[in-house]
Amino acid sequence: MEAASCRFIKSGETPLPRSHKSTFMQPFWAMCDERRLAAIWRDGVASETASEQVWVLCPPFAEEEKCARRVLTEIALDLQRAGHSSLLFNFSGTGDSEGDFADATLDNWRDEIIAMCALARQRSPKAKLHLLGVRLGASLAAQVAEKCDAENLILLEPLLDGKAYLAQLGQRRRLRGMLTDADKIVDSSLEDLDGWPLGNALKTQLEKLQLGRLQLPAKTQLWQIGARREVAPALQSWSDENHLTARVLLMPPFWNRLDAVSPKPLLEALNLHHSERATATEESPKVSTNFVAIRGDSSTSFVPHFAQNDVVFPIGETLFTILTKSGLLAAMLHLPPNAKSTFILMLHGWSGYRTGPHQMQTRAARRFAQAGFPVLRFDFAGRGDSDGSTELATLSTMTDDVEVVLEWIKSTFPEHDVLLAGLCSGCEVAFAAAVSPQVKGLMLWSAPVFAAGASEERTRRKRWHYLGEYARKLLRPSTYKKLLRGSVDVRGVSKVLSHQGGESKNIESDLPGQLPRGWRQSILDRNKKLALPILMIFGSADPTSVEALDWYEKQFSQDCKINKKWIEGANHSYYGLNWEREVIEESCGWLEKNNPE
Repeated sequence: MEAASCRFIKSGETPLPRSHKSTFMQPFWAMCDERRLAAIWRDGVASETASEQVWVLCPPFAEEEKCARRVLTEIALDLQRAGHSSLLFNFSGTGDSEGDFADATLDNWRDEIIAMCALARQRSPKAKLHLLGVRLGASLAAQVAEKCDAENLILLEPLLDGKAYLAQLGQRRRLRGMLTDADKIVDSSLEDLDGWPLGNALKTQLEKLQLGRLQLPAKTQLWQIGARREVAPALQSWSDENHLTARVLLMPPFWNRLDAVSPKPLLEALNLHHSERATATEESPKVSTNFVAIRGDSSTSFVPHFAQNDVVFPIGETLFTILTKSGLLAAMLHLPPNAKSTFILMLHGWSGYRTGPHQMQTRAARRFAQAGFPVLRFDFAGRGDSDGSTELATLSTMTDDVEVVLEWIKSTFPEHDVLLAGLCSGCEVAFAAAVSPQVKGLMLWSAPVFAAGASEERTRRKRWHYLGEYARKLLRPSTYKKLLRGSVDVRGVSKVLSHQGGESKNIESDLPGQLPRGWRQSILDRNKKLALPILMIFGSADPTSVEALDWYEKQFSQDCKINKKWIEGANHSYYGLNWEREVIEESCGWLEKNNPE
């Protein structure tokens, strides 16, 4: 099997003997033709009843990857409990992997799947190789399955027509444009896909993507996921062309949902453990590991090693894990040379993971590190790559995670103060953890009202905000031209206006998965005497921003020095390259002003 040149590279610390076989999460870097990819390996739990299998999990495209990450992790965890190993990675230019998304190509991504399969075989040479892909990841996996010599292939809602897919993304972008007002194109050679810079090479290859007839493994599963009970005609036609049986799974399409989606229907449908399920416990050993390359023979070996607090972390980016009572938290450390004494701890939103929407927190961390600030990003328990239950995560458990991470920073970098930088619900967690003596400042992007309950008034305010935006745009001649051309998503607009809002995630009770009774008030009481520098950034098109800013200004004491910045035309998650750049640069300027060294 031909594959791109690929190897594991060291991330620091002392290796364990090869005889130490890990059964838990192992983040590592892999070099693929000079492209450094971030990946997570999970060893299967050994069992006499489980045949050895290794699965390579291929993520979807752009923002869909962020939404689908937790479900892919849940699949990996289910495989692990069944005794099977898995490798989940980020394509170059996405997630934590190096490279610029604007320079990405489908050719590179296909090569990276082949390389990951080669690495998986190297780690488990006796195991049977299997591939699973979601959306574009499924399409690319189908195209290279024969080269990878995969025994089994699972395709979850593969993209059949790249040109049609780009048209769908364009329709969604136009719908967002009805709620905002800004020119988001920053370069004539790039297309702004809601904050993802689509280069000409990738766009051209996507427009040419047509799956057609392929050489697929005999054991290939094809799944349609969503509310539709009948197989879509295009998928049925492709299924027939490739002699497959398309199956339907009625569940939310998890790759485009902003809230956390339960993976249980998918796991039950895939039935990856079936009769070979191992007799494994739900908990994995609580040990932090990484892969390193042991050089000296003709092949690169996998060697897990412990992340000790007395280890000197290398300059640059390090993937590692931190132990909490919920298990292991996946983390990324950005350590610049001659690091400043202020350590930035970045906190992601409610259902996302450490990269943030449109990779915004990854890019911000790299910009802050470039300015000399050490940065740590991690996934809360039950989110992203971390251990823990998706359904049991709350603002309270997330605050517990931050307290453990703060202790880790204190023991590993004892000379550093910490600044908490949150996005959306990460701001609520930052507020809850702000009383820690280590915390010397807050940076809050799109902070919601802290631990707010369900509010009819808030829902009504959002609806009137959107109505005002639509009414204002109806006065423009260009809007009528779009209506006549059919380029306005009237159906999507109607859905936004009729949206009633969901139940609050902040109910206090004695039940698992909800906040402890009195938790919100206890945080408010202990934060009354905060005296911190605070940067608050909001998008002017975020319908709840005025209410949130008013709440925080009333809550923070007069001893807090609050700087406010509005990003004109931006929505809640800054889905535009100009907006993202403005947020990051405003934050960097504030950081340097408040931390002169």
